[in-house]
Formats: sequence, structure tokens, C-alpha cells
Amino acid sequence: KITDVDAKVDGKTDNNLRDNDEISKNAGSGSKVDLKVTVINLYNLSEDNDLEDVQVTATIEDIDDGDDLEEESNEFDLSPQDDKSVTLRFRLPDDVEEGNYDITIEAEGKDEKRKCPSHKDEIDLELEVEKEKHDLRFLKANINKAFVNCTETFVISYEIINLGREDEEKALVEIKSSELGIDISQKDILIGAERGNNIYAKSHSLKIGKKVADGIYPITLNVYSDDGKLRNTKTLQLEVQRCGKITEEGEKEIKHQVAIKDVFP
Repeated sequence: KITDVDAKVDGKTDNNLRDNDEISKNAGSGSKVDLKVTVINLYNLSEDNDLEDVQVTATIEDIDDGDDLEEESNEFDLSPQDDKSVTLRFRLPDDVEEGNYDITIEAEGKDEKRKCPSHKDEIDLELEVEKEKHDLRFLKANINKAFVNCTETFVISYEIINLGREDEEKALVEIKSSELGIDISQKDILIGAERGNNIYAKSHSLKIGKKVADGIYPITLNVYSDDGKLRNTKTLQLEVQRCGKITEEGEKEIKHQVAIKDVFP
């Protein structure tokens, strides 16, 4: 018998759930949902009848673009009157649709003395998914070259997904690196909220804006929603070689070499 279910949604817990309860903590895009299920062997000690190969399965129905998400525990045995808790962990799809979803939790096993062909118990719960009004995230961001110098161009490409409830009509992307003299903005980006129309892709051809010393430099990508709030950030690393600027350490080395030549012409 399933005696208890605790649900944890993005770290917030709803304990002691019973059959047909609704989980009080709402989920969202990419939420982590943990279900802790406790099962007991109801046979009396005097009956000395273990439950064998007990397995707990949880299914969130139709939540993955019409498909189920399912997780199951390892099999275990239970002595009479003993109980055991198992935790089944889910991560919801990033582009999950808003709505209420049924969760079925099932525990099944067989008794050692085969008094019954199968022992089964089931609990049904409900999970509500509610999206944020604005939720923009980088799906990917990359640079097309391993390293560059000051005279050549390189390309930064990125994809953004709108996981919010509303269309974005004036989203903005910034690409910045103060050390490399890069500061550009892509304005008035339109990204729909419906699946299939909620991804925006763009590439920018760039050059380093000033001479810099050889090294690895961060380039930051920021995406802002219609309301002007920063929603997501991605940082890329660009290696610069043979760009013409000598570091302070390099200048010291050159002076040292000159000094040696002066002493030993």
C-alpha cells in the first residue's frame, strides 16, 4: 500500500499528499519535480509473508508535447509491516505548455507465499504548470573560430527561445566586451510564444575594436524582454593572438633583452 507521497517542485515541498490531491506548488518551464513515495507491506508479522520485487512507477501524462514522462524505482523487497520510501525525479520540458497534468503513481509487487498473483496500489495527483509572463533564454551561443587576430572577422551565432506566456515584440540582444571594444545591440526582436514560432536565431560578423594583448577574453551576450528586464546571459571566450599590443610583462622582457645587449655588445 502507498501510505504517503511528498512532492517537491523546484525545491518547494508539499507533504502528505493523498489520492486525487492537487500539488500546491506550481511548476514552470524546465521545473524539477521530485516525488517521494512511501510503500508498506500490510501483512502481519505472524503471517511472515514478504513482498518481493516491489517497484514504484510515476507517470506525468501528456506533458511532453503530448507524450508522457515516466520514471520507475529499482525493485526491492519488504518484510511484513516494513515500509520503504523511494524518490522519483523529473525535469519538465523547457517548452512545456501551461495547464493541469495528471500524475499516476503505482506500486506493484508479489508476495513470497503467492497468496495473491499481484499486489498493486495507485494514487492519482494533479500538477499545474504556469509559465512566467516573460521568459527568454539562450538555447545556444558560439563563436565560429578557435582564435583570431585584430585584422580578421569572426562570427557570433545564437538562438533564443521564448518560454513565456506572451509574444515578445521588442526584445533586445546585447553583445559586449569592453576589453575587446565590442558593443552592439540587436533591437526590436519579435519572438512568438507558441511552440514552433518561439525561437529566434541570428549571426553577427564582428572584428576586435582595438589592439589588445594576446590572451583569452570574455564576450557577454544579454537578452532583454519587452519590459526592459534582463532575462538571460551567456558568456563566450575568445582567444586573441598576434594582435600587436605588448603586455607589461612583455615590455619588461624586451627592456631586459636590450639591457643584456648593451652589457654584452
